[in-house]
Amino acid sequence: MSKQSRSLKRWHRTTGVLLLTVSLILAGCDRTKEIEYSLEHHDYYFPPQREMEIDTLMRSLTNQAQSESKPVPIAWSQKQFFDLIEALVKDQLKQGAELQSVFFNASCKDVDFGPQTVSVDFWRIAPYQGQPMRLRIAVDVEAQVGHISVRLIGYSPPQVPITEIGPVDVINSKIPIEKILMLAEQAGGRALRESISNNCRVGGVLAENKWRIFYDSLVSHESLLILDVDADTGQITEVRGWTAPSPK
Repeated sequence: MSKQSRSLKRWHRTTGVLLLTVSLILAGCDRTKEIEYSLEHHDYYFPPQREMEIDTLMRSLTNQAQSESKPVPIAWSQKQFFDLIEALVKDQLKQGAELQSVFFNASCKDVDFGPQTVSVDFWRIAPYQGQPMRLRIAVDVEAQVGHISVRLIGYSPPQVPITEIGPVDVINSKIPIEKILMLAEQAGGRALRESISNNCRVGGVLAENKWRIFYDSLVSHESLLILDVDADTGQITEVRGWTAPSPK
């Protein structure tokens, strides 16, 4: 895996862990009473490509890392990302796993291509050593570098019912991820990017039918602009941080 790919993974996984922790706190979960078990971790690689037939891509997956090359922006739709994700975890879905969180990100210079990485968490209750366990199925798809990570992590004894964390339904949402990103761009994201020469990353997380989009500086690592977008209507409900300068 390239140095840039490792850096991207640290960025979005750190954010994902933070969001997961917040959701569990809101649900009243005391993580100190749970033991975490790393059960499985699989890495898959594929040649980055703009057009994707899901059956062909699944057959092309390999456990061998590709030779390092410059990341290629990939214009994948939400449907393409989730067709691949669902194919990878179909056995877990058959056993009742539910989608609980969705996170995406892209380099600001690649925003016009849409999200370049999509990370999701599925959860279900599973038996472990004769006791119930919360099973987390974490999937990261880095389309621009042709890398997929699938991890199974268990938490036992479970301190909060899965239903209290709250599932999300991005698959059947009226507005796909790529359109949500463009709405954020129109509401100030593009102007911000241009003002700092694309020296930033953009990410988004879906929770309670609301997308939170944030533009993070690559210099200060702070969120310069945060926008809340209604997942059904596309309405920008709140904007915080940077504002465009007034015309002279």
